[in-house]
Amino acid sequence: MRPMALAFPGDPAVEYLDRQYMLGPDILVAPVFTASGEVTFYLPPGAWTHLLTGERVEGGGWRTEVHGFDSVPLYVRPGAVVPWGARDDRPDYDYLDGLALRVFPGGRGDC
Repeated sequence: MRPMALAFPGDPAVEYLDRQYMLGPDILVAPVFTASGEVTFYLPPGAWTHLLTGERVEGGGWRTEVHGFDSVPLYVRPGAVVPWGARDDRPDYDYLDGLALRVFPGGRGDC
């Protein structure tokens, strides 16, 4: 977990964000803290993809979404490679069995 100010040092909009964070270098997480499920968060400039739905959105501004108890805003940067486990019914299994790598197109190409 890293604060937004550390991940985006040149973006003045992230200096005081304390209700969202980066999980690794590529996944933005915006937890829901309201009973209504409404969450407002900032997406830095660039194209972002919702990790679970695949919806692509353009960043560079604020977004407001409503989420249920079983969802949360999770947005992935272009060029990210996210390991995806084969099971979702238990936390203790052989993580390499059925492992898939989800690749999100785009990025800077300097890998």
